[in-house]
Amino acid sequence: RKTSKTRKMKRFKDISFINKLHAVIIGTTVVALLLFASAIIVYEVMTYRTSTVAKIQTVADIISNSVAPALLFDDPDYGKRLLRTLREEPHIAIAALYHTGGRLFADYYRNPLPKGTQLPFTQREGFYFSANYVEVSQPVQSEGGSVGTLYIRYDLKEMQARFKQYTVIILIVLIASFVIAFIIASRMERIITDPILHLAQVASTITREKDYTIRV
Repeated sequence: RKTSKTRKMKRFKDISFINKLHAVIIGTTVVALLLFASAIIVYEVMTYRTSTVAKIQTVADIISNSVAPALLFDDPDYGKRLLRTLREEPHIAIAALYHTGGRLFADYYRNPLPKGTQLPFTQREGFYFSANYVEVSQPVQSEGGSVGTLYIRYDLKEMQARFKQYTVIILIVLIASFVIAFIIASRMERIITDPILHLAQVASTITREKDYTIRV
């Protein structure tokens, strides 16, 4: 490992001053942009999660309050009709109602599940995020207490589409910034190197002519 680091250090030392200058300017620009892009993405993720949770919670509360009588009077047809109203929300992939014991009461699927696939009943209350969707499970309350459980699965295709857009935008900005930083570094090259070259020429003249009265 030490040998590898030593080689890398030696290679960097062997690079010309101009190339080092270009590398520092371009590298600093790229790192700053990446940090800025990361901050934006993190902010967008947190904002999207918060707004999605609020949206699903509103839908879940409306369904829970409306379906409680259907569970009490064991009317699954009414429960299914209520769940079918969720088709107006294109990102809700699955919704299901369960009795308190976990028996399926009514369900809704935007797209049919593959054969042999069953929706597992969960008594976990709250929101759970995964890579492709967010799940919510909450009890359906009546005056006498909980009469069942509502389950909703909300896909995250909208967020994934946003990430793709952000990725493309960030790549375009990075490429443009790389080009601009290279142009700026090339322009700054003369500002920095001209005085150094002048100093080197004067030092060479002093050495050659032994004239120590020359000043820079």
